[in-house]
Amino acid sequence: MEKQFVTYEAFGAIGDGKTDDIEAIVKAHEYANEHGLPVKAKDDATYYIGGKTMPVTIKTSTDFGKAHFLIDDRGCETPSKHIFYVASDCEYYPIKIDKIDKGQKTIDIPHEGNIFVKVKNENKRVYIRYGANQNNGNALLDYFTVDKDGNIGTLMAWQFDEVTEAWAKSTDEDPIVIEGGTFTTIANLDPFEKRRYHSRAFSCKRSHVHFKNITHLITGEPDPEEHYSSPYAGFLCIEDCYNVTVENVTFTPHRTYYYTMANGVINAIGTYEMNGAGSIGLKLIGLKQTIDIQDGRYWGLMGTNFCKDMILKDCKISRFDAHCGVHNVTIQGCEFGHVTMEVIGFGNFLYENGTNHGSRFFLLRGDYGSFFKGDVTIRNAVWDAIPNSVSKKSFFFNASNSGTHDFGYTCEMPKHILLENVLIDDSRIGEGDAEPCLFNSYCKDLESERPFPYGLPETITLKNVRTRSGKPVKIFENPDLFPGVKVIVED
Repeated sequence: MEKQFVTYEAFGAIGDGKTDDIEAIVKAHEYANEHGLPVKAKDDATYYIGGKTMPVTIKTSTDFGKAHFLIDDRGCETPSKHIFYVASDCEYYPIKIDKIDKGQKTIDIPHEGNIFVKVKNENKRVYIRYGANQNNGNALLDYFTVDKDGNIGTLMAWQFDEVTEAWAKSTDEDPIVIEGGTFTTIANLDPFEKRRYHSRAFSCKRSHVHFKNITHLITGEPDPEEHYSSPYAGFLCIEDCYNVTVENVTFTPHRTYYYTMANGVINAIGTYEMNGAGSIGLKLIGLKQTIDIQDGRYWGLMGTNFCKDMILKDCKISRFDAHCGVHNVTIQGCEFGHVTMEVIGFGNFLYENGTNHGSRFFLLRGDYGSFFKGDVTIRNAVWDAIPNSVSKKSFFFNASNSGTHDFGYTCEMPKHILLENVLIDDSRIGEGDAEPCLFNSYCKDLESERPFPYGLPETITLKNVRTRSGKPVKIFENPDLFPGVKVIVED
């Protein structure tokens, strides 16, 4: 006998695209959660969701099918509140940890089964951002899993000589699936000066969740020149959880908006479709977007912070962005657009069987010190080298570190860099453009004092790295910036 499911119509939903159905949606999921039943939307319905603050808590598998959801962000009560919360019955509880060593493999804390742990040292500041968005950084923060025998999942990248706060929660072992549906956001029209982030979509803080076959569209987004519309944190925000998969989801990037800072400088503000924070084992498979991945009028698709063991496979999106330290990432069969990859972090970075379009293949984010403490391997890759519109230059690796700013940690390039079977497509290099180069000049002034030196790679290995034109591959823009680096070239 087919398992019973819950419908929105059973709780009064109209689904005509005009009547606000949020109350019926809330009640349907409350009932489903209480009785452990899945939820199924009506395929020919259009559920309108207005500006009321009525969170929908989802704890069971949900099939949105072919239904449409119209999310109206014009004049909503609390823009920072999500609508759909994919939630867990497992809650954080405080635990006692005195210290954790970098690279530590096991930990002895009272627990049962598998747990997800968050630790903080409030007395240590890291990620002290530099540049237009300069700030005072974040307290040292890390996440890890512990199995029933006390083994730590991903090894610790930070040294915690002191732990001021620590929490743990069990990981949800029963997987759920959130699938289907077309969600259309009617963009907010907040005065741009507010710059408050909107988050009216999905939040996931539950482990073992599979999102798939979902489409998100945007309508009513004004021209940035009108200085309207506040930015978005993301249609899908995944936080504090383990083993979440996002598969075959179609996103729509937001336009890039600009604001004038107090010093008169005009700066862009990030606005995202997907966000990951403190997530371990996040898998992104077959993601795509409705906007051309090379359309620079749109900010891009995703940003992450404090994520570990990420996998991206068969995605075609404008950017992969890791702000505060991704730890181990594997990218396979992907194509990235005008932003390509902006990364800082730890561990192993593997990119293979993909294509990047842009003035840089791989950017080590200068606002966080351009550091990656680990190894980078890029193989079977194509770089569609597009000269920067201002400098007329293009670089495979692009880094920036003047040695004058304290980021809260030592900064260094990857220890070992391997490029294998890489084609630099230089067919877009025109007259007056500089030839593509593998490594840029990360520091413009070698004569001034640099109190925070930038660490260099030990080895750079090039195996079958070639240009489409047949011209020699230029390795360094300024070889003097890379003294002692061992370069190994193999055909």
